[in-house]
Amino acid sequence: MDNPPKQLPYGVIDQFTDQQKKALDLQRNLIVTAGAGSGKTTILVERYLQILLTHPDISVHNILAFTFTEKAASEMKQRIVELIYHHFNTNPKLQERLFKIIKTISEIQISTIHAFCTKILKENFLQIQLNPDFRIAMKPEIDELLHRTFWKFFYSYRPDSQHNSELSHAALRELDFPKTRSLFYDIYYRRAIYSPFIETYSKMDPDDLVNEWEKIKVDYYENLLRPFIENIEIYENIKILLNGLRFIKNKSAEDLSHALKNLLNSQSASFSQKIQPTIELL
Repeated sequence: MDNPPKQLPYGVIDQFTDQQKKALDLQRNLIVTAGAGSGKTTILVERYLQILLTHPDISVHNILAFTFTEKAASEMKQRIVELIYHHFNTNPKLQERLFKIIKTISEIQISTIHAFCTKILKENFLQIQLNPDFRIAMKPEIDELLHRTFWKFFYSYRPDSQHNSELSHAALRELDFPKTRSLFYDIYYRRAIYSPFIETYSKMDPDDLVNEWEKIKVDYYENLLRPFIENIEIYENIKILLNGLRFIKNKSAEDLSHALKNLLNSQSASFSQKIQPTIELL
C-alpha cells in the first residue's frame, strides 16, 4: 500500500486522491471501507478495467464481482461498459485489446450473490436433481410460507411423552403465543446460528444444561468485568462508589456494596469466584 500505481494502462492517475490510488494497486488483495459518495463504485470500475488491460490472458469470464443489490449491480455493469467504450474511442493504442473485451461484454459477471448462486444452480440442475424452474422467493412469500408452516406445526404437533407435553405447556406459559410465533420465525431466519446450538444442547440432560449455561454466564461476565478490575482508574472509582454506598440504607445498596467489596478484596480467590456476587446482581 506504500507504492500506489503512478499510471493506469490508459493514462495518468492524477484525478484520484491518494487513498483512491492505493485502492487501485493490483499487486495485493484489498479490503476498502468508505462512506457514501466517496467514489467506491468509481474505483471498483477502474480496478475492473485495469485488471483486463494489464492481464491479456484474463477475460470477463475470469472476474466475478458481487454487489449488495440488483440496482448496484446494474449501475456498476453500465459504468464499466461506458468506460470501456470511452477508452475505445479515445485511446487508439488500446483498441485491439478493448475490441476483444467488447465482444464478450454481454457476459460480464456482476450480480448479487443470490443471482450468482441461482445461475450456478440452473446450470447444474441435472447433477443436483433440481427443478430448473425454481426462483428466489421474495420476502413477503417467505413470510406467508412461514405463517402457514407455523400454524400447521402448531395444530399438528403431538408430544410423544408426558414429559414433552409438560415441557410444551410450560414453554407456552412462559413465552405466550405471540412470542412463540416470533421465536419460530427467528429460528428460521437465523437457522445457520441456531442449528449447531440446538444440535449441541438438545442432547444434554437438564442438570448438565444448567451447569453449561452457568459456565457460559461466568465466562461472559468475566470478559466483561476483567477490564474494570485491571484498569487502575476504574478501580479507584469503584472505591469511591463504595464509600458513597455507605450512606444508602436499603437492601439493593447493601448487596451491591457486598459484591463490589468482594470484587476488590478477594485477592486469593480466582477471578470467577471474585465476580460471582456481582454476576448474581446483573
